[in-house]
Amino acid sequence: MVVIRKNTPSYISVVPRYTITDLNALTLFLTNESTDERTEHFFGIESYANGILKINASGIAVDTESGQTFKLEILNGTDFVYLGRLINVDQNTDIQNYSKANQSTSIFS
Repeated sequence: MVVIRKNTPSYISVVPRYTITDLNALTLFLTNESTDERTEHFFGIESYANGILKINASGIAVDTESGQTFKLEILNGTDFVYLGRLINVDQNTDIQNYSKANQSTSIFS
């Protein structure tokens, strides 16, 4: 599970399924698990070294709402580079003891 924080500079670090030769060919899709809406998100690649792909996800942290969960797909054409889940939480959320019911009240203000 990838965790990003609402309106905070965020990065996603993943281990791709195979070695990526063309970083410009990557696309990122998020599918909202509540609405089943799939959207493409534009992102910047921070680094790709030692088999770890680091993506700048600050745009995703702004475009999504706290408490939302997503299916995360990173594709190279039609081939999966990474498939997982992503959650956006409030800045003050204790992710070690996360419960959607106990999400910080600042999301309701």
